[in-house]
Amino acid sequence: RSPMTCIAWSWPLMRSIMDFSNSITAAVAPVHKKRGRNIFKVGDKGRFMFIVVKGAVHIKSSGSLLATVGPGGVFGEMALVRPDSLRTADAVAKEDSELIPIHQQRFLQIIKKEPEVAVEVIRLLVSRLMEANEKIATGVCHTNGFPLT
Repeated sequence: RSPMTCIAWSWPLMRSIMDFSNSITAAVAPVHKKRGRNIFKVGDKGRFMFIVVKGAVHIKSSGSLLATVGPGGVFGEMALVRPDSLRTADAVAKEDSELIPIHQQRFLQIIKKEPEVAVEVIRLLVSRLMEANEKIATGVCHTNGFPLT
């Protein structure tokens, strides 16, 4: 089984954010990352979440590919809601990518004014947790291409 693609989970979240502020993409300069470039690493302080506009991003932990996030997907939100704001995975551009960064303060403002965005974030986190649990239960987790046993 291949790593999940996060598009289905994140469209409602992205739509909620965009509906709240149609100018968010105009007000924020996109970030461009070349294939293979790190966006962030485990343990980094997380001040931004990202929306993928073009390209794709691999989310990895301890050599395991957790997810591939494509256009319309979001990633990096966990660090924005953790008390210590630390990253729990690496994010690497799978291909040349264009990303919209959303700063933690802006994200918290959106959640305060639009509670449905908070609900979508909770749904996203629960979906990711369920997927991780399924991978652990079925032994589908892989490290460097080899199943964990």
